[in-house]
Amino acid sequence: MDTVNVKTRFQHLKTVMTLLSKSDPYLAVASNYPRAFSPITIYPHQVDLLSRLMFVRPIRIFIGDEIGLGKTVESISLLRHLEKAGELKCVLIIVPRILAGQWKTELMRMGVSKEDIFLFGSGKDIRRLKNVVSDKKSFVISIGLVRMEQHLKRLLNIDWDTIVIDEAHNVTLNSVRTKHAIEKLVEDTTRNIIFLSATPHRGIANDYLFRLRLLDSYLVEEYAKLDINPFYESTHNSLLFRRTKEIVNNLQEEEVFKPCKFQLHLMQPTPEERAFTNALLAFLKEKARELGEDGVNTPVGLLLVLLRKRASSSPYAAIKTLRAIIKNFHKKQEEGERQGVEVADFEEMLLGEDYAVDIETDFDDVAEGMLKAYSKALKPRDIETLTRILELAEQVSKRDSKLEAAKELILDLVGRNEGKVLIFTEYRDTLDYLKRAIESDRDNRFRNFAIKFETLSGKDKYRFEEVKASFEDDPAVQVLMATDVASEGLNLQIANHMINYDAPWSPVKLEQRIGRIWRLGQRYISYVYNMFLSTDSDLAIVEKLYEKILNMERAVGYAKPIIGEEVRVANLTASEEMWKTGEIGEIDYKGKKVRLTEHRLIYAELTDQIDEFVKAFIATIQSLNNELRAKNVFPVYSARSIRSNLKRTVGTDNLAEYKEILGDLITRIGYIEGKSEYEVNALKKHPIKIMEYLKVGARENLPKFLFVSSESEDGIFYIVEVEINGRKYFIGYNRNKGELLTGINLIKFVAKVSKNGLSVPNSSLGAEKFADLRVNERSLIRNKIQRVLEDIFSPYRIYFRETKKYGIRADEQTVDVNVGEPKIISTVVLAKHREGKDETIDEYLKKKVETTAMEIAAAYEMSKDDVLKVDPEVYKSESYDILSYLKDGGKRYVEVKGHLGMKFYAELTENEYQTAEKLQDDYSLHLVLNLKANEYGEIDKNDAILLEFRNPLKSMQVKESGGPTRYLLLA
Repeated sequence: MDTVNVKTRFQHLKTVMTLLSKSDPYLAVASNYPRAFSPITIYPHQVDLLSRLMFVRPIRIFIGDEIGLGKTVESISLLRHLEKAGELKCVLIIVPRILAGQWKTELMRMGVSKEDIFLFGSGKDIRRLKNVVSDKKSFVISIGLVRMEQHLKRLLNIDWDTIVIDEAHNVTLNSVRTKHAIEKLVEDTTRNIIFLSATPHRGIANDYLFRLRLLDSYLVEEYAKLDINPFYESTHNSLLFRRTKEIVNNLQEEEVFKPCKFQLHLMQPTPEERAFTNALLAFLKEKARELGEDGVNTPVGLLLVLLRKRASSSPYAAIKTLRAIIKNFHKKQEEGERQGVEVADFEEMLLGEDYAVDIETDFDDVAEGMLKAYSKALKPRDIETLTRILELAEQVSKRDSKLEAAKELILDLVGRNEGKVLIFTEYRDTLDYLKRAIESDRDNRFRNFAIKFETLSGKDKYRFEEVKASFEDDPAVQVLMATDVASEGLNLQIANHMINYDAPWSPVKLEQRIGRIWRLGQRYISYVYNMFLSTDSDLAIVEKLYEKILNMERAVGYAKPIIGEEVRVANLTASEEMWKTGEIGEIDYKGKKVRLTEHRLIYAELTDQIDEFVKAFIATIQSLNNELRAKNVFPVYSARSIRSNLKRTVGTDNLAEYKEILGDLITRIGYIEGKSEYEVNALKKHPIKIMEYLKVGARENLPKFLFVSSESEDGIFYIVEVEINGRKYFIGYNRNKGELLTGINLIKFVAKVSKNGLSVPNSSLGAEKFADLRVNERSLIRNKIQRVLEDIFSPYRIYFRETKKYGIRADEQTVDVNVGEPKIISTVVLAKHREGKDETIDEYLKKKVETTAMEIAAAYEMSKDDVLKVDPEVYKSESYDILSYLKDGGKRYVEVKGHLGMKFYAELTENEYQTAEKLQDDYSLHLVLNLKANEYGEIDKNDAILLEFRNPLKSMQVKESGGPTRYLLLA
């Protein structure tokens, strides 16, 4: 078979598939990724979300999936769908600064051109916004820049059609500048707004309701009226979408999220370490007792907490902190130096739970400013005590048990070659200390093992993506050491071992760290190692915080230690949310609402109230979970409900069917187009690569008519465009069966009937009779689409009905679903053909068919503008039937084949074949079809169709038939 011929035929099939990708949610996701990037898995929950929102405008939603479920991918899929529909001209994506580079990478990975992305690095970039807005589509900016009034004014002057806000839980009623900026940006109710957060509700109902009001400004501002079951339930699948790891596992019927083994390793301290920690804790507790409970909000109280945290991080961090306190205490006050920095400001920056609103520096820098501001609040006798403690700390640094254990653990994990290792520490000082210790290892073990490291901290803020790419792509880089700048949002699932060198006090911070590796794309069991000394101070954290919370739902077991004297283990699975703490913002403590921060937890330990504080924390979790369940704040998804929606919208809940059908298509096309078996098999594994391959060579539009010789089907099939609320939707309609085809059923049908591509004649006569839908067919198509849309729009009908019923929404909005008139994009005429099984007719009738076909063909040739005259008698002496003399002096040699009924083939003799081969573009085949014989043997040509194929050996399928001297040409 001629490959040039077949490539042309398969162009139309590629065009069909590319066109359908604009309407089919699965193909839409699969067609987003360029081949240059690594292929990804398409998950049912991602296709489900897009299917529910393809026709909703404006899209104003909160994607609140658990950590690690691919919220970024889901939101970009929506952006790409809007772009393909011609509804996305410029989108503003607001993110924590550290995530800006990752968002750029994800946008490119999902098919957005690098030239279409603008990354705001500073205010200077915002000042030139008007000059670049017409050349770019996707604008990524940090929330820190957005909050600045001078920058906000410029952003408000741009007509954004879509705004995405990542980590949207940071938009609260008390976040004054953030609140003001986001309120202004989302107030245009025609804009698409997409909020993303794994913790949409953080324990404060009014904050959550405020975020929902940003999505729907017609809701009343009286939050007490909104805080009711009917309202929360009405937001499910209308404003809020939230899926869990357990749902993903159930949908895939496999362990997508493998277990996460959480381990607490306790090391035996040296006498020096025990002496240091005991002396420090005694001092800290004594000072805390002097201050009392209210001391938590004082400068000295904050210093005590900071010193406790830094000392538990590393001896080096402790020494630096102690020296800074002593130095700043003795330092003369400089003119103009601030003395009255608010404790609350430092608490928020250093120890608050919203620490990741826009991290671009490490906590070390904030700590340094605090030490300068508050060290003079201590007393001379305190400085004397701290000086003695400093001497003990300097002794500890000579032999650091935790450091030696960490080195042994890293060597063991890398030596086993079971995955890369991510090491977290809160402080850059500790990271530098750990790095120096590894580089100067006395036995050169790390060098001997050729272990390469990368580090990521605030000082690397312009290298985030470079470091991340090195860790992901370089097999030699086995270890990444990072501060908490990498703990929220960055995807580091290339690693499956995490070491918390200084374990967080905050459960939320710990959950964020774990979420960097325990997420979609993690192929192995995740291991989290938390390192402690068996000192009274560290055991207090282990026994009074970690174990009590873990024991809520799982027993702590024991395993043989890799390092240390003891390891305590908890196994996290996809069905368990990490401690159920993600929604906690405040706890009820001693009759007051107290923010859950590391600051408060540590101060509770120093005042010997940690037991009461943890009990209050656990009680608050239980109370909040009960409240969230009782009020139905979050939708309760089941695999069954998502499968049901997928069956309705794409025709199957088994997305592997798409992969199988696409694999068959690419096998057929790939081999024909000269791909090797290796190349074809590589494509078959990844639907995304298949869709990218199908884009190459696809045409912008389909021909009006396509003709196919099919082994299994005959009749008329239409590719139809229907406008739904003004947006194009493409479907298939099989006239013979009166069947509307969408999703996988449409793809299957197209694949089945186009095994050899789709044929387009150079010209035709009489096919126009098929080019229209009957009235009843139009009605059938519209009604079936309407039924599918009713299910999709049902959550919005419920939302508007309930908000109206309870008087909590000012605008009486309704859901209008307008399904336009079906419009035929292309008519596919199918004719069943099986070699050797076509009906035979007697010679008399055959002769009459040939004569009638010749008459029709000659008349058609004569009707052409380029023809001067026609010789219909030439067949008597030549190996062709008609000779057309052209006005430009040229000639066209025409072979005519006629058939009763719809048969898209022609048989050529050896002479006819050689003539066609010799004359090439000057040779045409006229297939005259759909002739009918009446009972008297007369030929009825009223419904005749003529198809003209120029150079048919190139434009049709060619097969040898009935021996070596005859050839079969198929449309």
